[in-house]
Amino acid sequence: MASENFKSNLITGLAAGVGATLLAPVLLPFLASLVRPATKAAIKGSVLLYEKGRESFAELSETVDDLVAEVKSEMEADAEDAAAGALAAQAGSAQGRAAPPHPRPGSVPSQSSAAPAASPPREADKAPESLLTQPATQANQGSQRNEGAPGRPPAKGE
Repeated sequence: MASENFKSNLITGLAAGVGATLLAPVLLPFLASLVRPATKAAIKGSVLLYEKGRESFAELSETVDDLVAEVKSEMEADAEDAAAGALAAQAGSAQGRAAPPHPRPGSVPSQSSAAPAASPPREADKAPESLLTQPATQANQGSQRNEGAPGRPPAKGE
């Protein structure tokens, strides 16, 4: 019984092979005409998807670069404020008194009833402008990308 199934399967397989060999020259051009446009459409879709992904990634990268630049500028501004506060405190302590604390930008200064109202500073109490602006100028010069031209801001894309 097993030999009968083997013989019938062998004959069926040989018949299918001979038929495919004879029909291949007729069927291949027909199948190629169907498969070629489908293959081209799949490749075209893949290229479009790649370009869209590349564009989206470029936009994301630009957004992240903008955020990093914004954070760096905020950090530099905080450092400049701290340096100006330290210089003002040094100038005040050099004259024998402490400088009043500087309120943060955007905050409302509160005066307690126990503290007297501050009088406006006199010209002799103020720190020279060159001392206050010197660290900020040095910090700004070091943060430029193109350090070959210290007076020129970096061009877009540098």
